[in-house]
Amino acid sequence: MGAEDASPSTRQAAVECVEQWVKLPGVGLQQWTPVLSVVFSAVSEDSAALTNLLNILAANDELSSTDQLVHDLCNYITTVVAQKLLTDLAEDIGCDELASLVSAICTVAVTAIPTLLRNARKSGPELLW
Repeated sequence: MGAEDASPSTRQAAVECVEQWVKLPGVGLQQWTPVLSVVFSAVSEDSAALTNLLNILAANDELSSTDQLVHDLCNYITTVVAQKLLTDLAEDIGCDELASLVSAICTVAVTAIPTLLRNARKSGPELLW
């Protein structure tokens, strides 16, 4: 998926494969964090794919117990996705597409808050900045 010579259809098929896998019950998200990192890099400019992937991850029961993935996902949202949103707003990209992406971000945030707070209690509040 990270290969520059991969066709868009190959990348899309790989993303869809990972999306289907993440939906499976009992999937060990922790061990697949590197794969998710590659997938998020591959879809960083695709609002629909980002929205779908964020919603799927937020619905996975293991997400809230996978501390590092929650932290990495929140970092990705506050850097890469936030920049994409700013760019799309400046370019007046479709409002429905942006609303769906923001909704997915909020869904992840609701799922992530207990994990972030638990870790902040253990490690100190600077973790939240």
